[in-house]
Parts: sequence; C-alpha cells; structure tokens
Amino acid sequence: MYGFSIEFDNTLQTPLMVMFFTIVGLGGSLRLLKIGGKILIFYLLCCWFVAVFQNLVGVAFMNIFGLNALYGILSGAVALEGGHANAIAFSSMVESLTDLPNARVVAVAAATFGLISGSLMGGPIAAFLIKRHKLKIESSQIQEVKGGQKN
Repeated sequence: MYGFSIEFDNTLQTPLMVMFFTIVGLGGSLRLLKIGGKILIFYLLCCWFVAVFQNLVGVAFMNIFGLNALYGILSGAVALEGGHANAIAFSSMVESLTDLPNARVVAVAAATFGLISGSLMGGPIAAFLIKRHKLKIESSQIQEVKGGQKN
C-alpha cells in the first residue's frame, strides 16, 4: 500500500525457543531447594511423577491408535506442563528432525485442551476445597493495592 513491506526472518526462532525452554530450569539450585524445605522437595517429586504419568498415558494412547509415540510425548508433559510456547518450540524441533507431519498441530491442540480443561476444573475444585476446609479470608490478610502501591 505504501510501497514497502516488512518480512520477519524466523530462522532462529525454533533453536532459540528450544534453548530457552531447556535452560529455564537452570536458575534453580540446591540452596533454593534448602530454603523451600521438605514441602518444595515433595512438590518437585509430585511434578516429576505427573510429567512421567502424562507421557506414559500419551504414549499408551498413541500406541492404541497406531500412531507414533512422539505424538504422545508432545501431547504429554511437553504440552500439558510446558504450555503453548513449549509445545510450539519442541514440536518444531520434532518436525525438523523426523518425518512426523503435524507435530505442531498435535502439541498445540494438547496444550489448548490442557488449558481449557484446567480452567474448567480449577474453579469447582477450589470452591469444594474452600467449603470442605471452611477456609475464610480475614480482613487483616487483605492488602489494598492502589496505584501500584500496597497500603
């Protein structure tokens, strides 16, 4: 329209996204684990268990339907724990290294399913737990925020 156009070169997008999501966990340390204590160790173990379980379920379903097991990994922890950006990054790498068509579509669909199902389940589960444990927020626990400043 005005005689110029802008084109983005995304040649480095996939390798840089993969590097980012691979090293993002390197910010953790044993010192931080010690500060978090036993509850953080327990949480970490639960996350590992859930990730392995998600991958096993994904691979099992792909085997049932006669599809490549890598689709199961992409539909498992890659998408459900990593989210959309992680799914895009790793599925692009899988597509470039293998002959799997539509790996990105499968991974993003799984991430979207996880986001929507988690959103639909989160509210009712939280309401149930609040009622069950009779949790109340005391007014002394509430801090008003005005203009970015806590009062």
